[in-house]
Amino acid sequence: MFLSVKLFFSSAFRTEKAKLWGLMVLAAVIRIVYAIFLFRYEELRLPILDAEYYVEWAKDIIAQGWIGNRIFFTEPFYAYFLAGFIKFFGGSAASLVLVFQWLLGATLPVAVYLLAKRLFDVRVALLSGIIAAVYGPFVFYEGLLLKTGLEVWILTSFALYLFRVFSGVDRKRYFTLGLLLGVTVLIKGNNLVFWPLLVGAAFWLHRKLARSERFVLAGLFTFGLMVFIVPVAARNYAVGHDFVPTNYSIGLVLYQGNWYGGDGTTALAPPFLRPHPKFEEKDAVGMAEAFAGHSLKPSEVSRFWIGKTLTEISDNPGHFISTLGNKALLVLNRGEVSDNYSYDYYASRIPVLRFLPGAWPILILGFAGFVRFLSRKKDGLVPIGGNVDPDFGSQRKILLLILIGGYISVLIATNINSRYRLPLFPFLIVFSAYSVISVLDMYLERTKRGALQLSLIAGIFLVFSILPLPVFKAVGEANALFTIGDGYRESGNEAKASEYFEAAKAADDKYAWAYSNLFLIALKQGGRERSFENLRYLIRIRPDDLSNFDKLRLYKESESISDGDLKAFVEAEQRKLDERSYDPWAYEAGRFLFRKDTASAKSALETSISRLGESEEVLFQLAAYSKDSNDTALAKRYYQRAIVLNPWLFPARYNLANIAIGENDYVEVVRQLKDIYETVPELGETWYNYAVALIKTGNTQEAALVASKYVERYKDDPTRKDKVEKFRSALKPNPAADLLKQAK
Repeated sequence: MFLSVKLFFSSAFRTEKAKLWGLMVLAAVIRIVYAIFLFRYEELRLPILDAEYYVEWAKDIIAQGWIGNRIFFTEPFYAYFLAGFIKFFGGSAASLVLVFQWLLGATLPVAVYLLAKRLFDVRVALLSGIIAAVYGPFVFYEGLLLKTGLEVWILTSFALYLFRVFSGVDRKRYFTLGLLLGVTVLIKGNNLVFWPLLVGAAFWLHRKLARSERFVLAGLFTFGLMVFIVPVAARNYAVGHDFVPTNYSIGLVLYQGNWYGGDGTTALAPPFLRPHPKFEEKDAVGMAEAFAGHSLKPSEVSRFWIGKTLTEISDNPGHFISTLGNKALLVLNRGEVSDNYSYDYYASRIPVLRFLPGAWPILILGFAGFVRFLSRKKDGLVPIGGNVDPDFGSQRKILLLILIGGYISVLIATNINSRYRLPLFPFLIVFSAYSVISVLDMYLERTKRGALQLSLIAGIFLVFSILPLPVFKAVGEANALFTIGDGYRESGNEAKASEYFEAAKAADDKYAWAYSNLFLIALKQGGRERSFENLRYLIRIRPDDLSNFDKLRLYKESESISDGDLKAFVEAEQRKLDERSYDPWAYEAGRFLFRKDTASAKSALETSISRLGESEEVLFQLAAYSKDSNDTALAKRYYQRAIVLNPWLFPARYNLANIAIGENDYVEVVRQLKDIYETVPELGETWYNYAVALIKTGNTQEAALVASKYVERYKDDPTRKDKVEKFRSALKPNPAADLLKQAK
């Protein structure tokens, strides 16, 4: 069998041209089949989150001029790429962009083939090209209005040219390599990490050359890079009077990956940062300026977040190390961590995607092959044809370490999800093919030791790849359905949005974002009862989120609004929420509390009130700290002041009721719990405490009604068995039970 495989590699596609055309045709067929299915589903082509952000940015470029009027927050290449298509093709632009990306993707296997052939031999090259042609995530991301497909293609092309450049000493090639890196950086700023690493490599790998010549080569490489960077920096200075070489989001990206409560993924964002790209810049600038106490230039915003990152790392190095470990595991994990489009959801709708290879085997075999490659002094799999430089083995190891290690180091330093790690996969595919061909050669040569070593390394990566990391609980089917629904909501199609939000509820009945949006949509449409039911359930599952009680206040205030004015009223209230204020002291209080430093947290909250005035959230937290310190009098005052700001802040009223229970003031208990019971009795022990308080205040008839409902609601709940039995016993001799029967 193995002999026949070997014969296949030696006989199939006899000429180089046939191999390259064969790979492109295979890749094109896969993408055509995928496109046929994709274009059947409008919802799968809907621009959402980052895609929507880039589309809107592209439209602004056309409307406001190609120079623009603001310093770039994120890398500009893809927005201008989309703007060009929109300018020339109008309404067909989105579909044509996808077609272009698939055409580009069809050439990717050729680039992978040539890269593998330069590193190893034609067998590894052909297998690498075939895998790249049919690799599912490549096809998936090429079919989205995201820059990911371009990132993969440009980095692979850059790597291919890099090996050609370092195979000799050609000044023009070093300049061209710089040009290529400049384009790569404008697509994804992380790639700038290759500049200092490759300058160092030029000095090391060409150490036999005169120092002056090495400086010339490094200078030409840098000059080529600057050809693209300098015009962007000049443009930024012209429109914003600030020096920003490309864009200024790097500080925020670094902070997102290392903030005090994060896990290194994009799924868990700092509390001040709203989970939508259109708010990222505003929130990053707003919170940075709130900390600084004055306006900041874009470069100063970026430096602030870099400094904040370093401060939090030094304050809690243990969490930083834990986060680094989590990010390293996410690089190796077989799961797809999506922050925009869900690969798993698309695979459930498009059958061809289910049968294409995914990340798991590539990760295991790729990293195993890479480790084996680095650990071997010599390797029999070398390029075929021509003279081989005696230094080629060490040279390719250094350059591959720069490419793979440099890219992974940036991921681990910042944050990670599936599309961020995808540019690694052309290299991992090459090493997967290298692993397969190595095992084949070992079998034919009866070399068991090498096969066992490779199997052991692969087994280690297998273990890392299957670890059940917590982040996967947040990126399931409900999240995918909600994201599509949110895309429809952003486009103004609330009917379709509601359909997907309902589907998200069905997939996960505790997915809070679905209930929150259904509440607002139903309220705007005048469906008050449907709106209230979603809000009630939202409060039941997330009573800890105080913003849900702002929604309750909105609902109560809407009761006096006519149906005709309801939509305008709700939208106006939503705009007020969007115009949020930024409270650095409350944010720092959260960080102190994460470190269990209650005293510092309380001090920060008191500073917040003295500087910014009272807010529900700050007063509520101060009350909680006072209550924990047994200062119930102060806690009561804080809770009461919070209720003045929002009478429907049920957690504050619930805690006031608990304090009143400790003081045997059951009249106050009834007063505080009545509205809670009538709205969401499942909040804490409201139901039980309200019934007891009614009994204590002599309202036996109403108490019997409440208690009997409690028994019916919780009769099968083992955690409330004692309370249920207590009420059952109390109801038996109670004359009010007869009235209850009559009421039924």
